[in-house]
Amino acid sequence: MAHSFILYVHILAATLLIGSSVAARAARRVMLGATDLTSLRAAAEVARRISLANPAIAMVLLATGLYLGGAGFWRAAWFWVAVAAWAVSSVLAGKVLGPSGRRLGVAAARAGNGAIPPQVEALRRARAPVIAADVLLGLDLSLLLLMVAKPAVMAAIVWPLLGVGLALALGYAGEGLAARRARAGQRDSASAVDASATV
Repeated sequence: MAHSFILYVHILAATLLIGSSVAARAARRVMLGATDLTSLRAAAEVARRISLANPAIAMVLLATGLYLGGAGFWRAAWFWVAVAAWAVSSVLAGKVLGPSGRRLGVAAARAGNGAIPPQVEALRRARAPVIAADVLLGLDLSLLLLMVAKPAVMAAIVWPLLGVGLALALGYAGEGLAARRARAGQRDSASAVDASATV
C-alpha cells in the first residue's frame, strides 16, 4: 500500500513539473509579445508564480524516487540517468531560470510605466534562460518516460538527449514564429499610422 502511494506521488510530482515547464514556456511567449512595461510585468509575475512550488515538488520527486530505488532499481542504468537528469534540471532552475526571472522582474519594476526600455528588452530577449527552459522541459519529459518505460542502458542514455534536442528544436521554431508575428504586427501598425497621416 505504501509503495503504491509513493509511486503515485512520484508520478504526480513529475507530471506537475512538466506542466510547470509548459506553462512557463507559454508565459514567456506572452512576455515576448508584451508591448509595454505593464503587460510585461504582468506576464513576468505569472511566470514567477508558476514556478513558486517547483523546488518543493522537485524535492518530493527526488525523495520518492530514492525510496522507489530501494525497491530494486539501484542497479538499473535508467534510474541513475534519471537522477542525473534531476540534478541538471535543478541546477538550470536554480542558477539560470530563477535569477534571470528575478532580474527581469526587478528591472521592469524600476523602469516604471510606458514603453519597454533597451536594458529591460535585453533581459527579456536573453538567450540563456530560453535555452535553459527548453533543456529543462526536455529533461522533465525524459524523466517521466524513464520512470514509465524503464529502458535498457543505451535507450536510457539516448532518450534524454533526444528529449532535449526535440524541446530545443520546438522552442527555436516557436521563437522564430513569434518573432515573425511581432514584426508583421509592427509593420501593420506602421502602415496604419502612415495611412492615417496621409488622410
